[in-house]
Amino acid sequence: MLTGLINALIIFQTIINYMLREYLDVFIIAYFNNILIYINRMLEKYIKYTKIKYIFYKTKVKFLGYLVS
Repeated sequence: MLTGLINALIIFQTIINYMLREYLDVFIIAYFNNILIYINRMLEKYIKYTKIKYIFYKTKVKFLGYLVS
């Protein structure tokens, strides 16, 4: 690995955590390039929360090797 890329994953995770800091553990879990938005049985809230940072939503997502729906 090149010397300049040793901390690339840590820096990337820090940036993601900074960008999503007000929503982390409220309705978002971030792990490297996986960002999971969760709401319990309320599609309207889910759509509202996803529109805060994203322009799409999914009913099923692969997260850490598991299929979450």
